[in-house]
Amino acid sequence: MNRRSEDEWGFRLDVGVGVASGKVVTGLVGGERAELAVLGDPVNIAARLVAQARSGEILLSASTYQRVAGSIRGELLGMRPVRGRSGEVEIYRLMVIPPRPEAQPMPGARRRSEDSSAAPRALPDRKRRTAPAA
Repeated sequence: MNRRSEDEWGFRLDVGVGVASGKVVTGLVGGERAELAVLGDPVNIAARLVAQARSGEILLSASTYQRVAGSIRGELLGMRPVRGRSGEVEIYRLMVIPPRPEAQPMPGARRRSEDSSAAPRALPDRKRRTAPAA
């Protein structure tokens, strides 16, 4: 993905990812300008994993790893302290997602070679929302 973004748009996307699983609550929070929020322990753990992940690294909580362990290869990083929690959290690093022989391309998906004549697309302009002054 980074090779394509560098070739077509001139930038690299250097991010780390954190994934946690469990029960969460979603709903609108706020008054007149209510926003959708997702609350719960998995949300907080995922945010802390993102903070610990290096560029290109995907960290998983133990609950997530247990759910997908038969489909991926992961490395146990051990118990680590996580801000906002009294104890440590068991953390795994995603190493490999083996290809599934039965996996089929998404309907309508084109291979890169079929789309190589297409001109690079510009990123859409997005207006940044700012909070009103207090």
